[in-house]
Amino acid sequence: MTASDETKRLEVDIGSTVVAQEEPVRTNGTRSQIKLVIATMFISILCSAASVAVYDRFFAQKVVTTNIAQFVLDQRDLYFSGKIDKEQYVANLNRFVALVKSQPRNRVVILEDVVAANGEKLEPR
Repeated sequence: MTASDETKRLEVDIGSTVVAQEEPVRTNGTRSQIKLVIATMFISILCSAASVAVYDRFFAQKVVTTNIAQFVLDQRDLYFSGKIDKEQYVANLNRFVALVKSQPRNRVVILEDVVAANGEKLEPR
Protein backbone atom coordinates (compact mmCIF):
# COMPACT_ATOMS: atom_id res chain seq x y z
CA MET A 1 0.00 0.00 0.00
CA THR A 2 1.25 3.40 -0.93
CA ALA A 3 0.89 6.60 1.02
CA SER A 4 -1.74 7.96 -1.37
CA ASP A 5 -3.81 4.75 -1.02
CA GLU A 6 -3.57 5.07 2.76
CA THR A 7 -4.73 8.72 2.57
CA LYS A 8 -7.70 7.80 0.35
CA ARG A 9 -8.65 5.00 2.73
CA LEU A 10 -8.58 7.39 5.70
CA GLU A 11 -10.70 9.92 3.80
CA VAL A 12 -13.26 7.23 3.03
CA ASP A 13 -13.32 6.05 6.65
CA ILE A 14 -13.71 9.60 7.93
CA GLY A 15 -16.37 10.35 5.35
CA SER A 16 -18.42 7.27 6.21
CA THR A 17 -18.23 8.15 9.88
CA VAL A 18 -19.55 11.62 9.21
CA VAL A 19 -22.32 10.26 7.03
CA ALA A 20 -23.32 7.82 9.75
CA GLN A 21 -23.56 10.66 12.25
CA GLU A 22 -25.67 12.81 9.93
CA GLU A 23 -28.42 10.20 9.64
CA PRO A 24 -31.42 11.16 11.80
CA VAL A 25 -32.22 8.93 14.71
CA ARG A 26 -35.73 7.57 14.33
CA THR A 27 -37.75 7.81 17.55
CA ASN A 28 -41.41 7.93 18.27
CA GLY A 29 -41.53 11.65 19.13
CA THR A 30 -45.29 11.89 19.58
CA ARG A 31 -45.43 9.32 22.39
CA SER A 32 -42.50 10.81 24.25
CA GLN A 33 -44.03 14.30 23.96
CA ILE A 34 -47.35 13.04 25.33
CA LYS A 35 -45.59 11.32 28.23
CA LEU A 36 -43.68 14.52 28.97
CA VAL A 37 -46.87 16.61 28.97
CA ILE A 38 -48.66 14.12 31.25
CA ALA A 39 -45.72 14.00 33.67
CA THR A 40 -45.52 17.79 33.71
CA MET A 41 -49.26 18.09 34.41
CA PHE A 42 -49.08 15.50 37.20
CA ILE A 43 -46.13 17.22 38.89
CA SER A 44 -47.82 20.61 38.53
CA ILE A 45 -51.08 19.39 40.09
CA LEU A 46 -49.16 17.66 42.91
CA CYS A 47 -47.16 20.82 43.68
CA SER A 48 -50.30 22.97 43.63
CA ALA A 49 -52.16 20.65 46.00
CA ALA A 50 -49.18 20.53 48.37
CA SER A 51 -48.90 24.34 48.33
CA VAL A 52 -52.59 24.80 49.16
CA ALA A 53 -52.42 22.19 51.95
CA VAL A 54 -49.35 23.78 53.55
CA TYR A 55 -50.88 27.25 53.30
CA ASP A 56 -54.15 26.10 54.86
CA ARG A 57 -52.43 24.16 57.65
CA PHE A 58 -49.81 26.70 58.72
CA PHE A 59 -50.60 30.18 57.39
CA ALA A 60 -54.34 30.71 56.79
CA GLN A 61 -56.10 32.49 59.65
CA LYS A 62 -58.78 30.42 61.34
CA VAL A 63 -61.43 31.72 63.74
CA VAL A 64 -62.01 29.71 66.91
CA THR A 65 -64.79 30.62 69.32
CA THR A 66 -65.04 30.13 73.04
CA ASN A 67 -67.65 30.89 75.65
CA ILE A 68 -65.68 31.95 78.72
CA ALA A 69 -68.71 33.22 80.62
CA GLN A 70 -70.58 29.94 80.27
CA PHE A 71 -67.53 27.93 81.31
CA VAL A 72 -67.03 30.04 84.45
CA LEU A 73 -70.75 29.76 85.32
CA ASP A 74 -70.66 25.97 84.85
CA GLN A 75 -67.60 25.67 87.07
CA ARG A 76 -69.18 27.91 89.70
CA ASP A 77 -72.36 25.80 89.70
CA LEU A 78 -70.29 22.62 90.07
CA TYR A 79 -68.39 24.19 92.97
CA PHE A 80 -71.52 25.37 94.81
CA SER A 81 -73.26 22.05 94.30
CA GLY A 82 -70.29 20.29 95.88
CA LYS A 83 -69.30 18.22 92.83
CA ILE A 84 -65.84 19.80 92.73
CA ASP A 85 -63.73 21.38 95.44
CA LYS A 86 -61.74 24.63 95.37
CA GLU A 87 -58.56 23.01 94.02
CA GLN A 88 -60.45 21.36 91.16
CA TYR A 89 -62.20 24.65 90.42
CA VAL A 90 -58.87 26.51 90.18
CA ALA A 91 -57.27 23.64 88.22
CA ASN A 92 -60.15 23.66 85.69
CA LEU A 93 -59.85 27.42 85.22
CA ASN A 94 -56.08 27.15 84.76
CA ARG A 95 -56.51 24.32 82.27
CA PHE A 96 -59.02 26.40 80.30
CA VAL A 97 -56.69 29.42 80.22
CA ALA A 98 -53.81 27.16 79.11
CA LEU A 99 -56.02 25.72 76.35
CA VAL A 100 -56.81 29.20 75.04
CA LYS A 101 -53.15 30.27 75.18
CA SER A 102 -51.90 27.07 73.53
CA GLN A 103 -53.64 27.75 70.22
CA PRO A 104 -51.36 28.09 67.19
CA ARG A 105 -50.53 31.55 65.87
CA ASN A 106 -52.81 31.13 62.85
CA ARG A 107 -55.90 30.72 65.07
CA VAL A 108 -57.78 33.73 66.35
CA VAL A 109 -59.77 33.07 69.53
CA ILE A 110 -62.86 35.27 69.93
CA LEU A 111 -65.94 35.13 72.11
CA GLU A 112 -68.79 32.96 70.91
CA ASP A 113 -71.30 35.83 71.32
CA VAL A 114 -69.56 37.81 68.57
CA VAL A 115 -69.68 35.07 65.91
CA ALA A 116 -72.87 34.86 63.87
CA ALA A 117 -72.53 31.25 62.70
CA ASN A 118 -70.27 28.37 61.73
CA GLY A 119 -67.38 29.00 64.09
CA GLU A 120 -65.22 26.17 65.41
CA LYS A 121 -65.74 25.86 69.17
CA LEU A 122 -62.88 25.66 71.62
CA GLU A 123 -64.08 23.69 74.62
CA PRO A 124 -62.15 22.01 77.41
CA ARG A 125 -62.66 18.29 77.68
